[in-house]
Order: sequence, then C-alpha cells, then structure tokens
Amino acid sequence: MKKIIFGLLAVTAVAFTSCKDECKDVTCNNGGTCTEGICDCPSGYEGTNCETSWASAFAGNYNVSETYTIAGGGNGTDNFSSVISTGSDPKKITISNFSLSGQNITADLETATSLKINNQTVTVSGTQFVANGTGSIAGTTVTLNYTLATGGVVALTVTDIYTK
Repeated sequence: MKKIIFGLLAVTAVAFTSCKDECKDVTCNNGGTCTEGICDCPSGYEGTNCETSWASAFAGNYNVSETYTIAGGGNGTDNFSSVISTGSDPKKITISNFSLSGQNITADLETATSLKINNQTVTVSGTQFVANGTGSIAGTTVTLNYTLATGGVVALTVTDIYTK
C-alpha cells in the first residue's frame, strides 16, 4: 500500500511540475509575447523583456568625421557635431545637422544595427540634394555611407563616421 501511495505522489508531482506556467512571472514589454518563459519581441524592440527600442542604441551626441568624393574629381573632408534622436517609432531616428547642412533627416532602422536613408532632400552650400544611403552602428560608432544627387545625377559620395 505504501508503494502505491508513493507511486501516486510521484506521478502527481511530475504532472504538477510539467504543467507549470513558465510565463507566469515574465512580463514582455512593447507588445512582446512570452513562450516557454522567453519573450518574443516585435520588430523594433530587443532585450530580455523587449524593453529596448532599436533606436535607443543610436541616440546621442556625436562628433562627425566626413569624407567625400565629388563626381568629376576631387575629395574633401569636414568635421562637425550632430545629434541623433529618437521619437515614438522604435525603428526611426532623426539625424541633426546632416552632412553639415544644418538640417535634420530621418532614417529607417532595418535591424537593431542597420539603417536606410531614403530620398531625403537637404540643401548643402546652397544646392538642393537628394540623399540616399545606408548605415550601421557598432558600439558607440555610427557609420553612414550615402550619395547626394541633384537632378538625378550623383554629385557626391559620402562617408560619415559618428563617434559618441
């Protein structure tokens, strides 16, 4: 009889343990969902509990080192300051003083570490350009590679290194 009771207790204990809700004490933020105790984050968020927006890694004050090649010949460099800020969209950032223009552009984050600049109009030294390019972040450094075109023709090919 003791063996039967012990056996029933063991089976009950195993059944109770296997039915434990692994998500009971897990809070997934920003629309994340819990599966087997782990948060599955929506696009634009990361972290154990989906608490960090992709954009937040980019935010900050930067010193920028810019190098460019002018179509038809010639190169140049500039150094300036810029601020990258975030808004309510976890997959967008705003870059101030873009290409030393004094203007802001927005960039779309494709992943937690990469971005795209799509057809942003800026005026640099009195000339209106359309900027297109890509970028990435590694640690505290953001690298942007883009072109500035006017009249559909690329006038400048630019690389900016943003350092916090």
